[in-house]
Amino acid sequence: MEKWAGYPSQPASADTACNFRLTDGTTTYASGTSVRMSSWTTAQGLHSLRGTFTVTQPLNQQSISLQLFNSGVSATCSIDNQQAALGGMTMTLKKFPSSSEQVLRPENSNWEIEALIVGSNYPLGLSSQTSWANLGQNDWVLYPRANSAPVGIACNSSTTQPVGNATCDSIGAVEQGGITFNLPTAGKVQACVELPWYVAGSTNSTTASWWKIFETDAQGVTEPQSSLQASNVGCDFGTSGYRCIQQVNHCTTLTFATPGQKYLRAKFQSGMVNPPAEHIALFDNSKNRGMKWTVRPVTQNMPAVSLSGSVTSNASGQERIERALILGSATTPTVSSQSGNWISSVSRTATGEYSLNLAPSVFSAAPTCTITPSYTSGLANQVVGCRTGGANPTLVTTLCNYSDEVGSTGAGGSMVQAFDFSFNIICMGPR
Repeated sequence: MEKWAGYPSQPASADTACNFRLTDGTTTYASGTSVRMSSWTTAQGLHSLRGTFTVTQPLNQQSISLQLFNSGVSATCSIDNQQAALGGMTMTLKKFPSSSEQVLRPENSNWEIEALIVGSNYPLGLSSQTSWANLGQNDWVLYPRANSAPVGIACNSSTTQPVGNATCDSIGAVEQGGITFNLPTAGKVQACVELPWYVAGSTNSTTASWWKIFETDAQGVTEPQSSLQASNVGCDFGTSGYRCIQQVNHCTTLTFATPGQKYLRAKFQSGMVNPPAEHIALFDNSKNRGMKWTVRPVTQNMPAVSLSGSVTSNASGQERIERALILGSATTPTVSSQSGNWISSVSRTATGEYSLNLAPSVFSAAPTCTITPSYTSGLANQVVGCRTGGANPTLVTTLCNYSDEVGSTGAGGSMVQAFDFSFNIICMGPR
């Protein structure tokens, strides 16, 4: 699938329709789009095209081009590539495998986030906003759609925000225009945000607004990554002035190197000439208006000869097996090696007793673990053993000790001594 996005413009005053389409140079064309232009001489908002092309000879060079023509008296359509701060013109290519190429990764199966934030309308301001700004109101509520993966609303707080919370009341913070969720596995996701944008114009006023999606920290300050290109809405009012409602519809692809809890926020900039009377993002639930979020995985998996990410089992659900080597220490035990990144950290609570903290979403219930000491030098005449002291989906405790083989205390008993052994651990449990 090929996507083109750019900013059409035309430097003449005639009423012009600019028409665009994508082609692979033969007989296949993507559906086109027509942009109606009046007397504006600058870029008139972000427009995009999406098309699907079938590639039958993968070893050959492929060419996909953007074509345009105009139907005006004397005007000429063009693409304004001077919008560098907003991303300029971009072309995105995604390869979707055929049914014979697909491989199943259970953690990527059947998860999708879809939720709506509603409450009171948010005033976007009556002067230009030149830096990316958050949105927030203290009465917003997040409503996930049925069967959505767990999702919570973003809050104006550095405190970790619980996934699943519809408001920020539990941490005493203000709700913001964003979401938090647990990413099951590292990879790419497509994130989209939609919301209605409203302007009541004054005479001869022009107002425009640009939108991006940002990955942020809990508070929304640090921004590890964001949309490559901004989406734009705008209205230009004549001598009489009037009202204008447009729909912000913005999608982007984000890449995450690790699984775990993530935060996404929609942020905006705005510019205006002769400020309008009103400039608002509409969140009115009585009219089913608000900020809609959708997130879905798009990491593509190429041919594989086996089921990836799970094991065969008689269980009705999906099972996971993970392994690790823990190096014992009287001070700081470490994870020497592991399958993937299922153990996030290990700590020592007492001699021979360790706590293994598991990454979220590895197991959906407490796993069953088997532990084998890996180093028992100097203890040839003793019995060495390790076992689990307890487990839940995100924590496994372990205990290691040794005892005299023939017993040295009491009738048939033995002296048990805790010891900081290194050990191998294998855990199995439901996803």
